[in-house]
Amino acid sequence: MLQINKEAFFKLTSISEAQYPNEACGVLLGNSDLNQVNDVCNLPNLVAETDSFRIDSLDYLMIEKWAQHHHLDVIGFFHSHPDAAAILSEEDKTYMIPKLNYCITSVASDGTKQIKAYFRQNIWEGIEELEINVK
Repeated sequence: MLQINKEAFFKLTSISEAQYPNEACGVLLGNSDLNQVNDVCNLPNLVAETDSFRIDSLDYLMIEKWAQHHHLDVIGFFHSHPDAAAILSEEDKTYMIPKLNYCITSVASDGTKQIKAYFRQNIWEGIEELEINVK
């Protein structure tokens, strides 16, 4: 189960809707021991397209340092799927980093349709869809 606080959930959907029709992307910040998202951070998508995203490694490192300073963990990534389902693409599966959560937001011109979360324990095991608990 992935726990997301209400403010982080609202921020995640707002970022995804604001970036529409392009893919939004960023990191999930929180407590890795509890698998709890307390905040999300939008990062620039280096690929201004509707079906792909890339995060600059320097942007990621800055967020990681900021998170450590604020006693938060990077517990995963998020991105949106404009006008598409919130399911992992083959590219998503290929680039998943084990032990991190992945949230995908299905977004359309009239707002967020669905959010799903995924997790891969290691590269040899399958990918697990996680229940999302917003509180």
